[in-house]
Amino acid sequence: MYMKNWEIVIGFVFFIISCSEKKDTVDSFKSELIYSKRLNISDSIGFSADLLFVNDYLVVSEYEGLDYFKIINIKSDKVIKKFGKKGEGPCEIKLHSNIQKVGSSSIGVFVRPDFNYVEYNLENLDSLYCHSETKEFDFNFQKLVNLDKGLFLGVGLFNGRYVLTNSNDYKIDSVFLDYPFDKDLNISYEEKAMLFQGDFTIQPVINRVAFATRSIEALDIFSFDGKEMEVVKSISGNKLPVFSSSNDGVTISANLSESNIWGYLSVSSSNSHIYLLYSGKRTGDDFQKSKIVLVYDWEGNPIRKIELDQEVSTIAVNETGKYLIGYLDDGRSNFYLFDL
Repeated sequence: MYMKNWEIVIGFVFFIISCSEKKDTVDSFKSELIYSKRLNISDSIGFSADLLFVNDYLVVSEYEGLDYFKIINIKSDKVIKKFGKKGEGPCEIKLHSNIQKVGSSSIGVFVRPDFNYVEYNLENLDSLYCHSETKEFDFNFQKLVNLDKGLFLGVGLFNGRYVLTNSNDYKIDSVFLDYPFDKDLNISYEEKAMLFQGDFTIQPVINRVAFATRSIEALDIFSFDGKEMEVVKSISGNKLPVFSSSNDGVTISANLSESNIWGYLSVSSSNSHIYLLYSGKRTGDDFQKSKIVLVYDWEGNPIRKIELDQEVSTIAVNETGKYLIGYLDDGRSNFYLFDL
């Protein structure tokens, strides 16, 4: 099946940069205060790093226990399922880099350092199963998401910002777009990859995907349909990263200085909007949590600025944009519900 689809896809994929702009994006928003409710499931989940809504259920990563993920019913405020066995066997996870929604009811997990990709079908929670596993992706990938029928978009140690690959032959099909402030930074592309790390959010229902950068205020939005891919908009602030980097051929690092102003700590999306947890703090000012959520539409237009009554470090919004979940570890796990 993949071969037939790839005969179509590879021949027609191309990129159109429709709009790119730099501005102080935070000033584009009007602010509104939203109040929280701490969920009871906070007391039954250990340290977490990832939140993701699938079919209005919240998927939460957890580093304790035998399984990596728990599924939360927000309405009942209860854990209803565990999945993602830890280990090195078939469909097991040693260490994951990112999770994303695939299609209408699956979750894709990029497993590092094995460069393995696993998908689980969540359509029927009573028979939740792993239905896809691949182990041959390029070892330079840091993050990887399945756009459609085995077409993958990723970031990593490549001579360009984004990379297209596929699960047919695992070759690098295209490398495109420069890194933010590319001409102003006299460092290697490997150091740039380390400097401008971030996270994807994907909405397969509307064929859109976005990538938000942690170290600075930068957001890229794409559309895709299996035959072509378009860069809808690239948006960044005016503040360059403040950092020191090194590349001795063995180890590569990019260390943000105390005066660097951080960008987007977490990104999530509904079918109509992108939600960004914006830090805006310097490295020395407890930058890894925030009360500010910026909302864009999928065309890159600023819509609203939400001020949460509680600082969080990670966010997830459900598909309709009705509510947002925020997570904070302050010595214990805290999950907060914000009614939007």
